[in-house]
Amino acid sequence: MTDTDEPTRWRQAVAEHMASVPGPPEEQLAEFKKMRQAFHAELAKAASPVMASLIASKDDETLSTRRSICSWANGELRSLGLAARCPKSNQASILVADPRDREDERGRFRLEHQTEKGRSTKTFSSVHAPALELMEDTPRRESFAGKMLRDSLQGPMR
Repeated sequence: MTDTDEPTRWRQAVAEHMASVPGPPEEQLAEFKKMRQAFHAELAKAASPVMASLIASKDDETLSTRRSICSWANGELRSLGLAARCPKSNQASILVADPRDREDERGRFRLEHQTEKGRSTKTFSSVHAPALELMEDTPRRESFAGKMLRDSLQGPMR
């Protein structure tokens, strides 16, 4: 039997809480957003040491393995709606591995994120598997046309 066949206790509690949210739809939606943010904040706290442990256990200090670890870790974090928090910029980031120089076979771990102007920047690096602090991933950027369409829907609802 799966979780969808028989809801677990925590799913029942969430469902009951969501069903009891009072107010008009706009207020309910705002409450749902707060609940989502709270869930991701707690998930990030719980998952941070787990991911750090898994990354460290897989690291054999070769660049090719580190690149594989980064790909795996970023996929896992994406599936949870999480990202690594850059300690310098506080931005949601991805984990990458690259060489320090041409002779470097070990490489280093780095955190990379997009600036406001859309440029990729790497602000943190470590030769050891980093103990990541996780955060809710930022939503993907919407195209200008998509934003215009969405904004047009909000006009009559205000």
